[in-house]
Amino acid sequence: TMTTVQLLIHILMWCLQHENISESDPKVSEVAIEILRIFYVLKAGPQLDEKLLRELLLTNQDICQVTILILMDLSPTDLVSLVNLNDNNEKTLFEKVLLPTMELQVSLVAEQTMVGPIAASTLTPILVVMQKLCEVSKDFRGRTKEMVLLNTTSQFRKNCLRCLTWTESHVKRCMGELLWTLCEESAQEYKSQVGGIGNAWPILASRGLVRNVPGS
Repeated sequence: TMTTVQLLIHILMWCLQHENISESDPKVSEVAIEILRIFYVLKAGPQLDEKLLRELLLTNQDICQVTILILMDLSPTDLVSLVNLNDNNEKTLFEKVLLPTMELQVSLVAEQTMVGPIAASTLTPILVVMQKLCEVSKDFRGRTKEMVLLNTTSQFRKNCLRCLTWTESHVKRCMGELLWTLCEESAQEYKSQVGGIGNAWPILASRGLVRNVPGS
């Protein structure tokens, strides 16, 4: 007997067979998005295979964004395996999808193109997924740090730092946790990278490290 999740997977795969899924029939894209939201509520992400998740991430921006919600439920091992996938030595999903998505969402928040609860619910999942990856993989941690922190003149870096002062606590905390991981959990480096003790205070205080940082 086919389970509800298995039935929804079949419908989702039918949706993905439509070329230019958003342009040919917007309703098909809407159906796919609603199914993905159900998967998120049911925490059914681990039941989806890598091939299907890859197709979803590469379909269009709206479907990609909802798929990232599902990635939060994958184990670190499965998540690393998925985002390392590539075709014919092309860029991995990490480079092709996750980093660009994070950069886009961060810029929308920093430039206040997207505000309030909508901004928080859109940006927080990609930050959580990136944090999860960077915690377990030195390779992803290094590549993310190079993009986010080491290029000191990039707008991406500036936008990430602006999120540390944003009014939405979830965004502020998730960005802080990600940058803390990128700094190898070094209080001194974290303070230096984020622009001083003011931006660094919430993360350092949560770990009881404020007194251990020179200049605090």
